[in-house]
Amino acid sequence: MKKKIAGAVILILCIAGSIIAYYLYRMWPMLSTTMGDVEQTEEHQSHMAAEGNYSDMEAEPSGEDVSAVYMTTEITPEGLMNAYQALGVDLTGDNIGVKLSTGEPGSNYLDPDLIKDLVQYVEGTIVECNTAYQGSRTETGMHYQVAEDYGFTDIADFVIMDEDGSVSIPVEGGTRMTENLVGAHFPEYDGFLVLSHFKGHAIAGFGGAIKNISIGMASQEGKCLIHTDGASHTSPWGGAQDPFLECMAV
Repeated sequence: MKKKIAGAVILILCIAGSIIAYYLYRMWPMLSTTMGDVEQTEEHQSHMAAEGNYSDMEAEPSGEDVSAVYMTTEITPEGLMNAYQALGVDLTGDNIGVKLSTGEPGSNYLDPDLIKDLVQYVEGTIVECNTAYQGSRTETGMHYQVAEDYGFTDIADFVIMDEDGSVSIPVEGGTRMTENLVGAHFPEYDGFLVLSHFKGHAIAGFGGAIKNISIGMASQEGKCLIHTDGASHTSPWGGAQDPFLECMAV
């Protein structure tokens, strides 16, 4: 009996070690970068401001095609509003979508109390699309229930953009895909505010803004195409990692 228990413990430890080793292998390029010294560029230094006070911060042209990145350590509704206003751009139109990831039960998601003021400031409708894998967000009805359970429907209207199918957006000059299938309600919006939270991802390494916009706005059918390099409209399984990442970045 003791030998069986010892064998089971060893087996569990081997499995756990294999999983940890796999994720370290996948995440090592990012870990090795973040553990080293980071040199701040002139562009970065020019956009620094007093901590927590970004409401009057403006990006100065650098003469190069360089994006201005703003950061705040004030993770509050006020800090989020300051970060938005620092961009100096107001979303205009009668129908603004706020794209976020609702998240599976048990996973992380944005706190409705954190984003409420900003969502209501832009008079936004929170939008999402169904997942291609089986879960609580695969079917539209269940997905609406998740949004209600998490409190998103308490702060704004909520719409599953692909509840009525897909609409095609042509991909010009693409080497892997000729079209991107997004939720059928996508064209109804005059603009989108994208709110992303950092999260781990088994294939991509981590999920953030690009994933939230790309595969996040893809319909269920579109997600299958991205995952399989355009091979399947009905299943997300079987695709290779690099083609998946390249399709997602289109």
